Amino acid sequence: EFMKRVLDSQRQWVERVVYYELMNSADLTLAYDHHFPGKLKL
Repeated sequence: EFMKRVLDSQRQWVERVVYYELMNSADLTLAYDHHFPGKLKL
């Protein structure tokens, strides 16, 4: 029971943190493609 509560808590924390990180981090692919056009196979 204790481990289930710990794992559930960790899952909730990861869901919040990863969502924030995905929404607020810069898309470095666009910057790389701007400075080095044609190197990426998008």
